[in-house]
Formats: sequence, structure tokens, C-alpha cells
Amino acid sequence: MQQQRTLFVLPIVHNEADLGSAAAAVRSQFDAATWAARQNAIEAWWDVAQNWVRDSARQWGGLAGTNIYQDGLPVDAPVSRIIEQLAAAGSRNHQLLAEMTTLGATVLGTESPELLLREVQLVKASGPRDPRTEQRARSLLEQRDRFIGERIAATLPPGARGILLIGVAHHVEGMLPADIQTIRPVKSMPGMSMRQAG
Repeated sequence: MQQQRTLFVLPIVHNEADLGSAAAAVRSQFDAATWAARQNAIEAWWDVAQNWVRDSARQWGGLAGTNIYQDGLPVDAPVSRIIEQLAAAGSRNHQLLAEMTTLGATVLGTESPELLLREVQLVKASGPRDPRTEQRARSLLEQRDRFIGERIAATLPPGARGILLIGVAHHVEGMLPADIQTIRPVKSMPGMSMRQAG
């Protein structure tokens, strides 16, 4: 009988530093006050996520043997260099990844580079949303979720523990095999509605 695997799912929201070349296109969808409020709520959320990681590391005696799966981090990418560069640029997400590696965790490339590129191109090309653009975005998100689920299933060893940091619009849990138990340890994002997070 195969040992059950456990995946902790942390919903995340990207701050401006995470958005890279798509930042201007995303920022243009908000007025200045809404954008500032959104960024403040995102910072508060990262404080919650960081506290959970630190508490868990204390309970588990560190994060050795824990695989970390990251939304937006391509398979076969230079993981350490990406984390270092984006952490230095102000990404709370990647600052947390860097902290987790110092606690013994292993961060794995998680996403299809091709699908990520297609999403960036879609975001940059999008003007006012039309039904066809929305449909393409939903289809692309589902493809990404399927790829992420397959990647986790292939790399999380029997009996092992993983942590998935994933955007709130994703639904990766439905793409995982039955022997992977998923746990969402943090249920909500303080100060941010799901509409703001999307």
C-alpha cells in the first residue's frame, strides 16, 4: 500500500515585484487608491504566510525533506538564481522561498514554461476583456493547473510533505491523485476580498 503524501496549499497573491513585465498591464486595471489598498492587503497576507511557515518549521524541526512548489516558477529554470533575483527586487513570495530554503526545503520548478509564456502574452495583449479573451484565460489556467498537478504527483515521494504556493484563481487540488492529501492551513486573506485578490 502506497504511503499517503501531504500537500499544504497556501493561496497567494502576487505583489508588483512578482508581476515582472506584466506589472504595467495589471496596474492599469485599477485606479491609484484601489491599487494602493490592494498592495497593502497583499503585504498583510504575506505576513500571515510567513508566520505560518515559521510556525510549521518549528513544529516539524525545520523543513528538510519538504518539497516547495511555486506558482509561476518554470520547470528546468535556474531556481536559485530566480529566487535570489526576485527576492532582491522586493518579491515577498520569493523572499519567503529563500527563507524556506535556509530551513532545509527544496524548491522545485513547477510550471510549464510554454504555458507561462502564453499567459504573459495574453495579459499584455488584453485590452478591455471580451468573452473570447476570458475563455482563453480560463482554458489556459486549467492547462496550467493540470501541468502543476502532474508535476507534484511525479515529484512528491511516498509519505513526503510538500507546500504549494498558488494563486487564488487556481484549482490544482482537483488535478491531484487520491493518495495526495491536501490541507489549506490558512483559510482567508486578512483585509482582502477574493475580488481584490483575483
